[in-house]
Amino acid sequence: VVRAILAGTDTPLVSRWGHIIMRRALASRLETPAGMNPVEFAALRAGALNRMGEYAVARALIQDVDTGNWTVELADEALTAFIAEADPVGVCPYLRLQGPPEASGARAAQWRMMSAICNAYAGEGALAGSQLDAALSEEVAPAIDILLARRFAGAAGRGQRAVSLEWKGVEELTPWRFALANAVGEPLANALLDGL
Repeated sequence: VVRAILAGTDTPLVSRWGHIIMRRALASRLETPAGMNPVEFAALRAGALNRMGEYAVARALIQDVDTGNWTVELADEALTAFIAEADPVGVCPYLRLQGPPEASGARAAQWRMMSAICNAYAGEGALAGSQLDAALSEEVAPAIDILLARRFAGAAGRGQRAVSLEWKGVEELTPWRFALANAVGEPLANALLDGL
């Protein structure tokens, strides 16, 4: 029942007070239900918080779990929360310990770019640069996403070259683009902001 309720909470709640009570309940230190893995319980709670738009609370909950114990599901919720909080390097300890999780589509591309970013912040700027160059040439994600990742990785220090960002042709503002643009101080195109 707990698993179904948490997985079924997929949008913000209509009731303001219901939202507040749900947020507080999910953020509290709760005993894991019998028969459920504690990390799975944390992942389900973090996922519900993310879907409610409570990214800071989800991030705090996730940070209570040792990185070595993260599952793929918890790591995925962590990436969502850390990107929404404009602090993507929060997933770096997980990536350094366990490597990128299995994923597909846009999420796989984000994990690949995050691996490069984490390498840059671990002092491996040349490796990060070559990984992002490969991602750009293989077109694993839209060019703007990879260029933002390159600019963010370049902030870690040596080994990165200047990156020029061109918003022309970019029609959608995603959490990834918003977070990384803000993190590197890149102004967003007015056309992207008009439709928010």
